[in-house]
Amino acid sequence: MTNLTNRASRRANDLTMEEQRKGIPTLTAKFRHYRPRVACFVGKGMYEIYNGGKCMLGLQEKTVPWDNGQGVTRLFVMPSTSGIVSAYQKPDKLK
Repeated sequence: MTNLTNRASRRANDLTMEEQRKGIPTLTAKFRHYRPRVACFVGKGMYEIYNGGKCMLGLQEKTVPWDNGQGVTRLFVMPSTSGIVSAYQKPDKLK
């Protein structure tokens, strides 16, 4: 759907935290306007920036209410697909 930051980079740490946080209102507005039932964050780090705190993989408790007041976007976090992330091996990612 989108990124937190509209600038390409090789690694997340190439972007400043301030730069990434600036994208939070835009992403939230997209959830409210386009009203997806579920939004998937690829990588815990990106979701933790968006949420402002730690998370577990999978469906999150936090939701984003839609502008029309008739539903919410549920938020799901999966492991990063990046090859440089070694915390999760292929079987863990498939699970």
